[in-house]
Amino acid sequence: MTRETFTASPLYTIATTGPYPITHPYQVDTEIKCTIFQGTTIVELGVADFSVAPSSSETTGDVTLDAAIAATYAGASLLIRRETVADQGWAGQTAREKGLEAQLDALTQRMQEIDEGLARAIKIPTGEVGELPLDYASTFLAFDATKALYPATGTAGVPTSAFMATVLDDLTAAAARTTLGAVGLTGTETIGGVKSFSSGITVALATGDASVSVASADANGQLTLKALSGAADEKAARLVTMPDGTLRLDLVDDAVATKNPVMSIARTGVNVDETAFYIDGAVAALIEAAGTSVTSNQALITKEKGDKRYLRGLQVSALNGSGYVSADDLSLIVIDTLSAAATDNAGGLSGGYEGQIITLSQANASRVVTLKHSVGGLGFRGFQLSGAVDFTFTSTSDTITFIKGSGWWLELSRSINA
Repeated sequence: MTRETFTASPLYTIATTGPYPITHPYQVDTEIKCTIFQGTTIVELGVADFSVAPSSSETTGDVTLDAAIAATYAGASLLIRRETVADQGWAGQTAREKGLEAQLDALTQRMQEIDEGLARAIKIPTGEVGELPLDYASTFLAFDATKALYPATGTAGVPTSAFMATVLDDLTAAAARTTLGAVGLTGTETIGGVKSFSSGITVALATGDASVSVASADANGQLTLKALSGAADEKAARLVTMPDGTLRLDLVDDAVATKNPVMSIARTGVNVDETAFYIDGAVAALIEAAGTSVTSNQALITKEKGDKRYLRGLQVSALNGSGYVSADDLSLIVIDTLSAAATDNAGGLSGGYEGQIITLSQANASRVVTLKHSVGGLGFRGFQLSGAVDFTFTSTSDTITFIKGSGWWLELSRSINA
């Protein structure tokens, strides 16, 4: 007896009860097994669901399906396969035959081990190696309630929570972000609820973008900036969009919505060009366009260019070649030597206005500046120093304060803090 090259039976489309050809020999009809594939459903037929003729064959045979099975699975695919029992029943008589028997026994044992392993392996129906048969494309293997494997699609058979199943059935990234409540990289999206960011937020505006918008369901849209210190009286800056479309900037002692601001800058609504500066709810100053008259017992700050009544604060200035720096509208000047020289003399200050008070200090302890008494010159006013004696800074902590009057910078006080 010989065996030719094994040719597996192809997949047949069920149309009738059959017969469906068995394309290989078989020793007994119980070796023939039938499997039906209908979509992602796999059905193993029992011995009562089909018949095999002849009962054994050295060439080919036929499978005939039960009528009910053929009707139920019409249009499905039928796989016919052979499962030969690995049983070595030949017993040798002579010593030579005993040796051959031992070899056959070993081969049979090995086939039994292979069969046992294959029975527990994940397999696909017949077809070219490396190709997915039927409609297995875009599916994944899952286990059904009976622990049998089947090709699953969509969210069916996915071992996940009910919520995650609502994400897995989303067909686009945008749909998934909506389900998750996440912010995407493009498009306009709405996020509900209060969000906390432990490391802060950076808003990177693209070229041409002019603003960051904050919308609110109530009349006033609010943007609050604060340090997450956890203190009971956190300080915060709050930018509020008023119902009339104007903006109000609040400085608050506590970053809660009901806290009144300690300091605010807002449109008053009295005049078109008028803005008010509030302290604890009271108007502390009005800021108006130049030439506008105001009937108020509050302080008035005009927007007129060159108004020197409110000073800009600190500036670090090096002496120029003529030995002076500009007072401009400053209240503190930190003086340095010309070209970082070890020593230099300052004869006075240019600019400023009558009544301006200004304090001077030294920028670097290793570059010593001396203020000269009663020098003055073209383009600047000189110093009038106490005791008509020059003043030399001894450290960066020393300060000296002047007021401008009678064409001079008159010394008011000095503090030697070296």
